[in-house]
Amino acid sequence: MLPSSPQITIPLWRPLHLRVWRSVIETAVAAWQVLVERYRRRQRQREWDALDELSPHTLRDIGAPDWVVLDAAERSAQARQRLDEFSHWRGV
Repeated sequence: MLPSSPQITIPLWRPLHLRVWRSVIETAVAAWQVLVERYRRRQRQREWDALDELSPHTLRDIGAPDWVVLDAAERSAQARQRLDEFSHWRGV
């Protein structure tokens, strides 16, 4: 007769404390992912804001796409027009 080997059992349920900790960890990971995505979104917005401050000539020099250069040129023209209107209104 062969000696019997110990039976290994795999529980189909987890104790409550393990389920609670798993839930806590999953919630923390999800919250961290939300924070990271928010940080990335804000960083992209800061980069676009920085591009808004550059002149069309500078954007062309750094190799920005044509649509970005055209957008900057349009913003510059609008700013000049507002300044002209204000100067005319003031009687300068």
